[in-house]
Amino acid sequence: MRRESGFSLVEVMVATAILLIGLLAIVGQWPAGTQAVIQGQFQTEASVIAQRILEDLGTKDYPSIASGNLVEGRYTIAWSVVAGPIANCKTAEVTVSWNWLGQNHGVKMATIYGAKY
Repeated sequence: MRRESGFSLVEVMVATAILLIGLLAIVGQWPAGTQAVIQGQFQTEASVIAQRILEDLGTKDYPSIASGNLVEGRYTIAWSVVAGPIANCKTAEVTVSWNWLGQNHGVKMATIYGAKY
């Protein structure tokens, strides 16, 4: 009986099949990962826009802080300013929304502005 070193054809085929199954699983997750990255980018951009709007509102004279809306690229921005929880305060809430892959998404931020004496 002679001993042969190396792998048999069956062993190589089984190893190849296992490797192929693993690679197909990874490739199958690729689109979901790509969509998650794109969605994260939209959410980050929307957060930056909402923060910018709140900062812009804070630079205005207290009596002139008012509600409004606008469209900036793919984003629809709406903000509302209402009486705050205590005297001489206003609450501002900014909503930045967008549509992607047929679904509506959005980011909301809020703050309170006080009258400067």
